[in-house]
Amino acid sequence: MRAFYQSHDEGSVTHLALRLLIPTGVRSKPIRFMREEQIEGDVWVIPANHMKGRKHATADFRVPIPAEVLRVINEARQHARDGYLFPSVRKGVISDATMSRRANAVDRSFSTRKTWQARLCRKMGIENFSTRPAAQIFVFKCLIAYLLEAS
Repeated sequence: MRAFYQSHDEGSVTHLALRLLIPTGVRSKPIRFMREEQIEGDVWVIPANHMKGRKHATADFRVPIPAEVLRVINEARQHARDGYLFPSVRKGVISDATMSRRANAVDRSFSTRKTWQARLCRKMGIENFSTRPAAQIFVFKCLIAYLLEAS
């Protein structure tokens, strides 16, 4: 997992987007469509329409932004275009396929969020990982410390 995270240090739009996958724990769509105005201090407010869930039944989602994630976001700001932090080379934002291809080129076992979450939890001695936000925040803070340990 640490090797996966550290292998995406080129500073390209795709690498920066991938560096947000693990510490935030969100799906690729909210990352790919991240906009500057969604960042409110140390909180990222993801609009409900970018979250998985029933239309009109899903609320905006708030994600705490630790220092490492903020560093990646600040680096992504250099690439921003049309309000998006992760623009495509042509128009719009980078595609899910682009992120998947790059992630799978490094380690095919990290193709799903649940896979690396479960692997991290086992490594940290957490047997029953909860998907509740409070539990995820704790795990992600531990994850960031773990990933930065070798830096």
